[in-house]
Amino acid sequence: MIRQTKKVSTYCYLAVMSVLLLSLSACNQLLPDDDYNDPLSHDNLYYDSSAGTLTFQAVFHAAPATAGTWHLIIHKDGSNKDNCFFTTGVSPHQFYQGLLKLGATAGDNLTGDNYTDQNAYTEGSALEVSITWNGAVKKYPLDEFLKEEIPAGSATQEKVGLEMRFSGNRSTEYTASPPSDTTGCLMCLYSCPAGVSSNAKANNYQLATLDGGVWRYFANPSVVPADGTPVTITVKVIK
Repeated sequence: MIRQTKKVSTYCYLAVMSVLLLSLSACNQLLPDDDYNDPLSHDNLYYDSSAGTLTFQAVFHAAPATAGTWHLIIHKDGSNKDNCFFTTGVSPHQFYQGLLKLGATAGDNLTGDNYTDQNAYTEGSALEVSITWNGAVKKYPLDEFLKEEIPAGSATQEKVGLEMRFSGNRSTEYTASPPSDTTGCLMCLYSCPAGVSSNAKANNYQLATLDGGVWRYFANPSVVPADGTPVTITVKVIK
């Protein structure tokens, strides 16, 4: 009887441990990789199912943010890493998979052939983006972290705003080799055929034709941290 009790106790212990391990695995907030062979290395991307958010670390770069650029968030090894507001270790594909996990729908409507058209604006689920860092007063919404300036002589003498959307650009004509595999583009400030997400309020036609090639979006000097500051970026899908 004693031996049987010990045997049952052992089985119960193993069963409980198995449940605990499964529970810990289910609570793991690190987004798992999948079978796609992404050439850019991955860093930590945190998925919070209850809050419906993706959170990751990045580094702020003051020079391009002050001068203006197309590129908002770029992978640290991407070809556009030297001309962006933020670099991150999170890869475009990892970010793409995270947005799908949040239930976002990719637009997949821009290509290298049509993105210069007058009415070519990115589609897909709308995204809420916020940024904070150690010592920040609060978590800043993207439209507070950035400022929009109307270029002198622009044909659009009004602010067009910011509306970040899940562009996708990884499952249409570029499936075999998505452009962001090389560029590293997670998020762009103009509607983009490469970036996983981008701004649906301004496009290449706005930049090149209406604004005469002059940038419209800059870091807000009253808000932004010092060059090289590590920041935390949070992205949420707007249902």
